[in-house]
Formats: sequence, structure tokens, C-alpha cells
Amino acid sequence: GWWAAGISIIYGFLDEFHQLFIPGRYASFGDIIFNILGILLGIIIYGIIKLAMK
Repeated sequence: GWWAAGISIIYGFLDEFHQLFIPGRYASFGDIIFNILGILLGIIIYGIIKLAMK
């Protein structure tokens, strides 16, 4: 589980980085924060569902 979160966070950073090289796109620290928050929210929701199914 946590390895997936780590890979997702790295992917989010790389996505923001590559936007620096695309005309009309821009990298944003706020987007990185929202990416991380979305990943954490997904982990929390997964945990809640997993507990509810026991």
C-alpha cells in the first residue's frame, strides 16, 4: 500500500516538472500539494472500506 503512495507522489512531482517544458502549461507547488492530498485521501478511503468489509 505505502509503496503505491510513494510511487504516486513521485509521479505527481514528475508530472509537475515536465509541465515546465510544455508551452501553455506551468508547474505549481499548489498542484503538488493537491496531488499528495488526493493520494492520502485515497489511502484513507481505501482503509475505511477495507475495515468496513471485515
